Amino acid sequence: MKTKKAKTIQIVLLVLIVIGIILLCTQKFWVDNLVDFIMQYEKI
Repeated sequence: MKTKKAKTIQIVLLVLIVIGIILLCTQKFWVDNLVDFIMQYEKI
């Protein structure tokens, strides 16, 4: 039971790390849009 649970946790962590790396690599494309969206939301 523990080995299956540990393997599941490792897979989840691996997926999160991959998503984080993808977001870091593509931040040029979405950070500016996100900042603009937040700034517009704050003004209203």
